[in-house]
Amino acid sequence: MRKSKLIVLATLLSLVGLLLASCAPAAAPTPTAKPAAPKTQPTAVKPAAPTAAPGAKPAAPSPTAKPAAEQPKYGGVLKTFDTFDIPHFDVHQASSASTQQPMQHFYNGVLQFDPVGDPSKIIGDLAEKWETSSDGLTYTFRLQKGVKWHDGKSFTAADIAFNFDRWRTPPEGVASPRKAWFEGISRVAAPDDSTVAVTLAYPRAAFLPYIASAWSKIEPRHVIEAKKDMKRDVVGTGPFKFKSYISGTSMDATKNPDYFVKGRPYLDGITRYIIKDPSTSFAALRTKRVHITPITTGGLLKTQAELVKKEQSASITTTPFLHMGFAYFVMNTKMAPFNDVRVRRAVHLALDRNAVGKVVPEETTVGAFTLPGGQWAIPQEELLKMPGYRQPKDADIAEAKKLLAEAGFSTGLKTKALSRMSAYMVVRGEFVKNELTKLGIDLQLDLKEDAALYSDLYAYRYEAVAYGEGIALDDPDEYLLTYYHSKGPKNYSRIDDKTLDELLEKQSRTLDVKQRRDLALQAQKRILELAPTAMLYFIQGNMAYWKELRNFTPGNGIYERGMMQDVWLAG
Repeated sequence: MRKSKLIVLATLLSLVGLLLASCAPAAAPTPTAKPAAPKTQPTAVKPAAPTAAPGAKPAAPSPTAKPAAEQPKYGGVLKTFDTFDIPHFDVHQASSASTQQPMQHFYNGVLQFDPVGDPSKIIGDLAEKWETSSDGLTYTFRLQKGVKWHDGKSFTAADIAFNFDRWRTPPEGVASPRKAWFEGISRVAAPDDSTVAVTLAYPRAAFLPYIASAWSKIEPRHVIEAKKDMKRDVVGTGPFKFKSYISGTSMDATKNPDYFVKGRPYLDGITRYIIKDPSTSFAALRTKRVHITPITTGGLLKTQAELVKKEQSASITTTPFLHMGFAYFVMNTKMAPFNDVRVRRAVHLALDRNAVGKVVPEETTVGAFTLPGGQWAIPQEELLKMPGYRQPKDADIAEAKKLLAEAGFSTGLKTKALSRMSAYMVVRGEFVKNELTKLGIDLQLDLKEDAALYSDLYAYRYEAVAYGEGIALDDPDEYLLTYYHSKGPKNYSRIDDKTLDELLEKQSRTLDVKQRRDLALQAQKRILELAPTAMLYFIQGNMAYWKELRNFTPGNGIYERGMMQDVWLAG
């Protein structure tokens, strides 16, 4: 408990540091000077109505004229920041936002989620239209004409076919973290330069959303065939072209004058500073050294969002967004003591989901395994009555102690959990550690830097893991199939249950939304019975941007709306 108190105290002191540092200027290169905005036609002025003659019947009042819509402005450099260096430039082989986010400016996908409207709506990108066969097995994409790669080479359907093949059957030595997204594809054909046909072996409800994800960017076949990958090269078709990257300092992008979307982008360029210190980055926002916060870590902390709203609400927009990230405690079901379902259920019961939100620095929402309040989630009113989620916790703690006694641990037990050596992860791990002391469980945290942690994680060298993840899509395949199927690529708990596998496979291949939702709910209730993980919370994101940034709203999740082709700077 003493260690936990010290960490909480340290967290409070760091937040005080944020406030003090807000007056300090953030080190950042001077942005490129803005060119003059293009000339626009003057707005026509409606003549005034004539004055009525004496004794004449008064004329009906004219309707109030609507103000003219603001016209986009060309020019300017958008300034933002990241908290990390870019490890390499190949999105296909990346597993984190440290590559995916900054590369979005340079590439297009076959489809995309609407960048300015409904963030769940799928629209065309490199494909201007597409058709789906009546059996849901064949998707035919009709492509945009005249698209060029940044090096001047022509883009064709063969590029897309090459990307699909690379995702689903990567060459030796090439990573494909999202290979499972494209399982079930039996054939990809490019009958001509403007058509791609993808045939599935079985229906896949999440196929189009996976294609529209910002992770599914199309990379150039000719560059990869020459250089084997895109880790050191950036050649896309997107609205911006790569200019420079200085490790630890910044990445610069410049406008693509040959972009296939006419009139886009509005910006002359984008500069992404690398600001690892949270005090410095928050100060950079408040002093307008940057226009917008990144969304990859949830944006602003609770205290930061409150401060911005209080002090600068007239100048800065603060807005919540669907982060689609969660924190959870993973138990290795193949290793003692968590190979006993009674021990796992006891852990699930002991954790107070209401209390964790008072400890961690981000905003939290209580949830099970899919986005709380979403169409796939267990209804909140039902969830909050379930063991592990109900209040008060007395009944849960009593039941948990009984289960431990039945498992042979009436006097308690010792175990340990991997934890990432970062402020967020340590606070989460300490919370679980303190909660489990109620059951006599002595949990030791094994804190490791990222490289060592991922080495152990992928080799299953742990009894448990205090961890967090970000989801690319609000879809049961992302939340459930990926993490809880026996062959799921992120099945860190190593759960292997035939009933659960069958439910997860069936929902994935069911195209009727209502039937699929029923199957997803059944699967989640089965997961609660097996308790391979104990969910802590879902993250509620908060982000901020200066109001001179126009035509921007966050998307769903931390991986979308990073192209910036439709935004402009009014100031």
